[in-house]
Amino acid sequence: MTENIDDLLPGMRRMGMGRRRMTQTDMTYGAGVTESSGDVHSFPEKSMPARNAYQLIHDSLKFDGDPTLNCATFLTTWMEPEAEKLIIENLGKNRVDIDEYEATERIHRRCLAHLHDLWNGAKGQEATGTVVVGSSEGIMLGGLAMKWRWRQRREAAGKDASKPNIVFAANAQ
Repeated sequence: MTENIDDLLPGMRRMGMGRRRMTQTDMTYGAGVTESSGDVHSFPEKSMPARNAYQLIHDSLKFDGDPTLNCATFLTTWMEPEAEKLIIENLGKNRVDIDEYEATERIHRRCLAHLHDLWNGAKGQEATGTVVVGSSEGIMLGGLAMKWRWRQRREAAGKDASKPNIVFAANAQ
């Protein structure tokens, strides 16, 4: 494969590409940039233009299902444009660095308090929780909290707390 775009121009003109001067970014797939162009588990020896990288990933993601047509899960598949805008505006924040992003942490604690109230948490008790990326993680953390409360109740009643029994449906991920 040639590295020089000028070497490709005569063939491209025969294919009806006209006389327009071609650039590297015009050649996303013609430049040999594909997922199958090498080892995908290590960095390539040469970089590619950001536009080509975007196009490759964008096109690959088209094979995923359309979330607005996903009726198989309980996930949210649509949100208000204002919510999407807030997400995009804050993608660069490191959520773990709570000292640097105090306003984000205050909003996080407020959300926890709302969930504590929604799930009938004890009045006057400070809400405890954490951020999770997916619903399965949230469910598992909730299950652990349920197990610990169960164990505390059993021990307080003088009963054996060594064999918890938590049942999940066959479709639990």
